[in-house]
Amino acid sequence: MTLQVYRITNYLNENFSDAFVATDGQSEIDVSRAAAFLAGYASRYTDGGVELSNEDIVELLVEFYGFHESEPREEAKELDISMTLKEYAFKGRWEPEFEQLLSDPVLRRDEVTRRVETICEEIFA
Repeated sequence: MTLQVYRITNYLNENFSDAFVATDGQSEIDVSRAAAFLAGYASRYTDGGVELSNEDIVELLVEFYGFHESEPREEAKELDISMTLKEYAFKGRWEPEFEQLLSDPVLRRDEVTRRVETICEEIFA
């Protein structure tokens, strides 16, 4: 089984360390879209007040979407959360595609949104 490894990064927040996640290609869920959902949901839930760390995103991808934790690898494909979310915004306003992302039933599950909300509340505490 060949794994595709992704380096989750956020160029707009240098305080976050890179984190690594892998997919075996068997999932119907796109890792970039799932990561954007998690980061976007946290942003919407906190009105932009909280960003999930890269480690939080990897933890959630593994826990809820069936991806795998990975050791750092040189050949990892970069997935910049800030740039991924930028695809859903124009001049500081969310595009209709963002609402579609947040309402995607494959990504939006009660257990996922509750866990993201809990992480956000812990950060605010």
